[in-house]
Amino acid sequence: MKKLILLALALSLVSQVWAQNYNQLHDMLIKFYCYQRAGLASGSAGNCNPGYANAWHGGDNYNGNKLDGGWYDAGDYIKFGMPLGYTVYCLLKGYDVFPSAYTVSNGIPNILTEVKFATDYLTKAVINDNTIVLDVGQAADEHETWGVKYESGRSGNQILLCSGADIPATYAACLALMSTLYRKFDKSYADLCLAKAKVAFEFARKKIEAGGDNNLYCSAQQKHGKYLYYYPDVEGKLQRQINDKMVAAGVELYRATNDENPIYKTWAKKSITSPYSIMGYAYIGPLAAFEVWRQGLGGSSALTSNVSFIETKIQTTGVFKDIFKNSGWGTAREAGSAAFEYALAYIVSNSDDTRALYSKRIKNHVDWVAGYFGDPKRSYVIGFNNSPANYIHYRTTRSGPQGGLVSGPDDNGNWSNDGTPEHCEVAIDYNAGITGAVAFLKAINDPGTDVKV
Repeated sequence: MKKLILLALALSLVSQVWAQNYNQLHDMLIKFYCYQRAGLASGSAGNCNPGYANAWHGGDNYNGNKLDGGWYDAGDYIKFGMPLGYTVYCLLKGYDVFPSAYTVSNGIPNILTEVKFATDYLTKAVINDNTIVLDVGQAADEHETWGVKYESGRSGNQILLCSGADIPATYAACLALMSTLYRKFDKSYADLCLAKAKVAFEFARKKIEAGGDNNLYCSAQQKHGKYLYYYPDVEGKLQRQINDKMVAAGVELYRATNDENPIYKTWAKKSITSPYSIMGYAYIGPLAAFEVWRQGLGGSSALTSNVSFIETKIQTTGVFKDIFKNSGWGTAREAGSAAFEYALAYIVSNSDDTRALYSKRIKNHVDWVAGYFGDPKRSYVIGFNNSPANYIHYRTTRSGPQGGLVSGPDDNGNWSNDGTPEHCEVAIDYNAGITGAVAFLKAINDPGTDVKV
């Protein structure tokens, strides 16, 4: 039986008035994705960068199948499937759980309008049962220039296909969830997303049944002899997961189809291995586990155990005092991701003491990112709360996109407005977790009648 608990009742326990401008912060974090829009074959992509409406590469295709649209990954012009899939799923889950926290324009929540630009692309990337696109653009080639290469579009060996199950499974979760959330606004679009989600799930399932690591994981790009996105752990093994992504695909398809096919429930109930890392493009287990719990198909251990790991990495001194720190790259991103995990774990918990701790953690992490908390108090969100970040690792404009979250301090707590990727990069996955966490804080102040799990 699905759990139907009015979240408003739980949230009211910690409701209070705060001076921080979370409304502006939230809207800016979401609008950032408008700056990442890639070119459309049909004309303007509506990119928010001044004088950049068409955003290049409108002719991207694979054997004549259009691959226009979507989001560029960071301060470059490449569409990487791994961070794109995580970003879409994370952003949608934030709206899914806290819908009343999101601004609505023309009858549709702004977050769905922005994410639809990405899911439009994903419906194209899932070409058929045997062909799913991983990346559009070669990093080793295009990262060597500060300009735009192949302005009219890319094809042939500039398009990389999925060779394994992990990224197609993430696509399936994204598209199935979008079909659920967008159905009341456009049934035909929801049907398209659901159909492509089923194709991506079957692609992934067949790869897994074929066996072998080469069928489990897509062959990631390499640059200068190192993998992009598949990073080694402390033992030198690549951090790669598959069950988290298949569970996410299974539970979202179970939900979107009203348990149409027993295979979806079967995968939704699989166990998820919990790595010693926070959720992100390599690991979506906490998001999947929350939905499994919400649908009444199992426990939330992949979420709660991951939050327990995060607790062990809360710092006690220095720049990161009272903040999660696990690595020296993307520390601001990871603070936002930790905050969103705490928000989901807050809902799952039935302990008042635990909820009080998690509420404090969420606010501290969000406020640290936004420049309201910590020493020094420094906003890492471009253009928000007098942020000093204005020399950004961003090819379109060095001043950077408004609302973009920069990398943050290094492992030693040092940060400089120096335009380097180590300190001043922006990327689509950076904004994903913090957006859901801010939604939680807004929902505390104004739960609304539709905030329920």
